[in-house]
Amino acid sequence: MFLAAGLAACSPTPERAPRIVLVVVDGMRADQLPSAAELPWLEGATRFSLSRAPAPWSAPSARALLGAEDVEDFDPADTLPLRLSASGWDTSRAVSDPGWTAQYGLGEGWTRGDGEVTSTKGFVDMLAGSGPVFGVLQTSRAALWADGPVAAGDRVQHDAAVAASLAELQAVVDALDFERDTLFLTSGHGTELGEHGLFGSGHHLWEEQLRVPLAVRGPGWPDQELGQAVELADVGATIAALAGVGSDMGGRDLRGLFDAEIPWVEQAVRLGSTRYGPARAGVIAGSDKWIGWGGGMVSVDLAADPAEQAPELTQDWTGAGRAAWQERVGADTRRVWYVSLGQLSDTRAPLADGEFSGMSVRHPVGLTDLWSPLGIAHPSAWALDATDDNAVVRRRSGKAFPAEFSVQPRLSSRPEGLELIVTVDGLEHVGRWEDGATELVVGPDGHQARLRPAWVPAPEIQLGYSGPSKTTFVRGTPPEDAETE
Repeated sequence: MFLAAGLAACSPTPERAPRIVLVVVDGMRADQLPSAAELPWLEGATRFSLSRAPAPWSAPSARALLGAEDVEDFDPADTLPLRLSASGWDTSRAVSDPGWTAQYGLGEGWTRGDGEVTSTKGFVDMLAGSGPVFGVLQTSRAALWADGPVAAGDRVQHDAAVAASLAELQAVVDALDFERDTLFLTSGHGTELGEHGLFGSGHHLWEEQLRVPLAVRGPGWPDQELGQAVELADVGATIAALAGVGSDMGGRDLRGLFDAEIPWVEQAVRLGSTRYGPARAGVIAGSDKWIGWGGGMVSVDLAADPAEQAPELTQDWTGAGRAAWQERVGADTRRVWYVSLGQLSDTRAPLADGEFSGMSVRHPVGLTDLWSPLGIAHPSAWALDATDDNAVVRRRSGKAFPAEFSVQPRLSSRPEGLELIVTVDGLEHVGRWEDGATELVVGPDGHQARLRPAWVPAPEIQLGYSGPSKTTFVRGTPPEDAETE
């Protein structure tokens, strides 16, 4: 599958300081990590066969890697590039995904590379110098393919995209001396290739989208495969420890798995939110995995069902379902109002100024939160109205669209008076929540919206990301009387 490429490591230079290089091939699956026979420069590397990203898209993983923490604990004022540059390291980056930039709190601390350098050659040039260097090379070639059209030979095409990305790394390898330099190879997320009827990444928390390759080659790293569960935050913490800039970050030093002098503690894996579709969060403890979202919860025993083909579904977030989630995840749930709208076609296209088409939610005392898979990247589409925060609206200009989001009234224990409005072809269709109801359906045939109560994981589990295109609460914190269990 992969072309064999010979090693041409540069000649040792005694006075040169060490280099630590992090290579991230986004979209590369764990089962696409080649053998040393297929890719000779991986000979002698330590491989981790059970490594996971915190979420199935790039930005949370970038934060985990460079923040060396669970994404919920990420601090943009305390990252690897900031610590390293303050300690005299050159910090270089060549990245292609905005999740690695200032847009997501990762713009500070770089001494070389302003985000415009994306080529392998440009990255290698930045590794030059006699002082210590930390470099990040991130490529999206395989990930971009996954977001495009899927042909009949999808696995073959994706293997080819990954192979091409790895072949480009030969120039990086040639610039390293593995007697003093360390190379980390991983991915920010995997890629689903139809295993659950999905293609690409960002949609769900199935293993194909979370499992990532991880290999480390450098001085002191044994030639062996380790099967313990590890996370991308552990990679960041290991880099910090290798560079001598602190062992106080939230991740674990991976060397603790083979060095008895370095502590290692087994822990549950917290899974952050998806980027597309209903926002999901989850946790993995041992072989037990749980995924929760506004519409319910699934659980799966990965030991008995590693392909996750027979998960148990619980659609009821009441009573026992919430109690089970709290026990397994170790966090509260909170009640929100889950709103969904199917396809909506308006004959007025484009809309004139002042015309509205879409969906609104109102409450007499106002709404405090908007929680949406698309976040605040498009305020003209999703917003708590600036002049009337009783309204959450979806605006459009003629095209059909589906929509999902959750809201919470300012007094969450008083849902009475909550209204759902669907506006299409200039006509408003209004429905009001009544005591004892389980669902509110509003709108003409073919353009119906639904509203129902739901319980979702509490914010500290699910809402750790800042920046656009994410699941987020748009404003404020939950109201004081927000119901949690």
